[in-house]
Amino acid sequence: MKLIAFLSLFMFSSVLANLTISFSSLSTKYASVQNEIIDTHNLYRRNTDPSARNMLKMEWSKEAQSIAELWAKECTMSHSPPENRFISSYSCGENIFYSTAPKSWKTVIDFLGDEKEYFEYGIGAKSDKIIGHYTQMVWYKSFLIGCAVTQCNYTNYSVFFYVCEYCPAGNINSLAYPYKAGPPCDDCKDFCSDGLCTNPCPYEDFYYGCAQYKIFCQDPYIFNYCTATCSCESEIV
Repeated sequence: MKLIAFLSLFMFSSVLANLTISFSSLSTKYASVQNEIIDTHNLYRRNTDPSARNMLKMEWSKEAQSIAELWAKECTMSHSPPENRFISSYSCGENIFYSTAPKSWKTVIDFLGDEKEYFEYGIGAKSDKIIGHYTQMVWYKSFLIGCAVTQCNYTNYSVFFYVCEYCPAGNINSLAYPYKAGPPCDDCKDFCSDGLCTNPCPYEDFYYGCAQYKIFCQDPYIFNYCTATCSCESEIV
C-alpha cells in the first residue's frame, strides 16, 4: 500500500487573545522566532498522552521554511498542492492558519494543539472532531519544521496567513497512532534529549508497512520504496 499523507485542515480566527503584536516581529528569519516555534512544538511532543517511546525532537529546516514562505505569499488561505511539499530528503505535511489580526506563533500553535482534547490514542478523533493539526504536530518522525507568515492585504482589511511544513510528512494511513506509546525514549535510549529522540533516519519510506518487506531489501524495487526501513538500523524510521 502506498503511503498517503492526510492533509491537515485550516483554522480561521479573529477572536484569539487580544494582544498587540507587530507583524514584523513574527518573521521566521529571526532565530528567536524559530526557537519559539520549535520549543512550543517540542513541548507538545514531550507531553503526549500516553507518552511516546519514539518521538523525535524537532529542529528547524531552512528548506521547509522556504516552501512555507513561497506558499504563504500566495495568500490562498488554503493548502498547497501536495507535489509542492518536498524538500531534498523528505515529503512534508502542512498546517495552515489565518487570522484578521497578527497572533504570536505560540498562540497559533496552541490553538491548533488544543485539538489534543479531542484525540484518543488508538481511536483517533472523538466523535467527529478535527484532530489532524494536532496529530501532525506530534507525528513521531516529523522532526523538521519550517514556517512563515504573510500579511495579505485586501480593500478594507488584512488577513495574516500562517503556514508550517512538517517533514517527513505525518498523518499517514491513520490518525489513531501518531507515535508508539511507551516510556519516553524507549526506542532511542542512547539518543535521548529530555524525553525526545535525536536519531532520525535520513531517508523516508514511500510505502506503508515496509517493515514486513525488510527481508526483501536486496530487491531494487523494495529498496527504492522502503529506503528508510532498508537503510536505517539504529535510527527512528
